[in-house]
Amino acid sequence: AELPSRLADGIARHVQAVDDDLATLHQVYVGITHVVPFAKIHPERLLYRGIQHAHQEATDVGRQRVSVQTRVLDRCLAERSFEMVYQPLVNAEDHTIAAHEALVRCRNTERRSPHVLFNVAEKSGRVWPLSRILRRLAVDDLPQLPEPLLLFVNLHPMDVDDPQFLGPEDFLMVNAKRLVLEVTERAAIYDFVKFRRNIAVLREAGVRMAVDDLGSGYAALSSVAELEPEFIKFDMTL
Repeated sequence: AELPSRLADGIARHVQAVDDDLATLHQVYVGITHVVPFAKIHPERLLYRGIQHAHQEATDVGRQRVSVQTRVLDRCLAERSFEMVYQPLVNAEDHTIAAHEALVRCRNTERRSPHVLFNVAEKSGRVWPLSRILRRLAVDDLPQLPEPLLLFVNLHPMDVDDPQFLGPEDFLMVNAKRLVLEVTERAAIYDFVKFRRNIAVLREAGVRMAVDDLGSGYAALSSVAELEPEFIKFDMTL
């Protein structure tokens, strides 16, 4: 029982040393089994069965942890245990504030990081309920931002399949001309035609688009060509 735990901890430490963001987003699970030689069964088949058993053991542990994490997230959703903080976007020419980006913080310390929060939401099928709450919180604060400052709101790729989002939500339409929907290039968009079609109503109402982390993710410059955003934010690696 101790060996899988030691292996998982060791691998996790190695991943964190190489890429801290990757370590934050993913958990390491290890399953272990014993392969006993048997004359009537080919060694490769025995090895394959062993791999299957070990994988099942690791997966079961993972399911249990996701189940625990999901219960915590459900409590946070029920209690709306979130708050938004606002990062200013500064004009490089005169150092004036041109806009703010809404960033979520969960009051539950285990879910404080947005990466961890959405990782659990993705695994448990709760991206839509989470995003609905966060969009509302962000837009509710918009009147406190002086005119004509824009508000950047992060958009998860799964949100564009949410019927409530595509309604579209009244509070989005009322504030459309001051809203910028920001999609990170690290998140995979597999069907750009569908993505553009689904947000067409919002864009026609005046909502603008931004691509974040350009140069860090799946599609590089093709995401800019496909989405035609009004704003581009470059990844620090560039």
